[in-house]
Amino acid sequence: MATRQEVRAAVEELRRFHKLGIAILKEYGRRAAASNDETSVMDEIRDRYELKAHHVRAVRRFADPKRGYSKPELDELCKLCLSKDDNPSSLVVGLTLVRHLLTIKDKPARRRFQAEMIKHGWTHTRTEAELTRRFGFRRHRSGGRRPYIPDDVDAAILQINDMVTAWRRWFDRLSEDRALESKEVRLSDLAPELQSALGKVDRALKLLDVTVKNVGRSNQSR
Repeated sequence: MATRQEVRAAVEELRRFHKLGIAILKEYGRRAAASNDETSVMDEIRDRYELKAHHVRAVRRFADPKRGYSKPELDELCKLCLSKDDNPSSLVVGLTLVRHLLTIKDKPARRRFQAEMIKHGWTHTRTEAELTRRFGFRRHRSGGRRPYIPDDVDAAILQINDMVTAWRRWFDRLSEDRALESKEVRLSDLAPELQSALGKVDRALKLLDVTVKNVGRSNQSR
């Protein structure tokens, strides 16, 4: 749950990101026009502002008045956030949620979606699910954040274990019997072919879980 102070701090952070995006847009446009190497220009801007590459892209698009948010549209978003700041369950809208919103290219649809998202205080997971349900599956952008791969074998084994555990906990929850009044989707609600495919994945991941644990124990005994 977010406090009033946290909501207001998040709004100030959004305004700071937007202002930074405007500055980067102007600098990128000016320098890219004078250079044939756009990649090096982006690298220099990233280093100067001490931002990661995906953050540079995010704030640039956020501040783009055509694809992202114009100043009036930013004001509207911030006003929506602040209108809920007396509610202890208010949603803190940060750059990550804004990046989700930016996948909605139609601005009127985006305005309606963000108003509902903030009104109901959706989590990141719920927001992703609603985006998929309403706008279809979004393809992974080649320029997006690359998955983190450890540089250590033991760390990679732990990462695999964490992902397998997360899947199995999710699938167990999906499969278990729950009270009829629960609004959560059950495995039995899904199409038979999808139930079958998920079952095959779960059985494969059970074998992977055993293998990962055996390899982990073997490495520890060395």
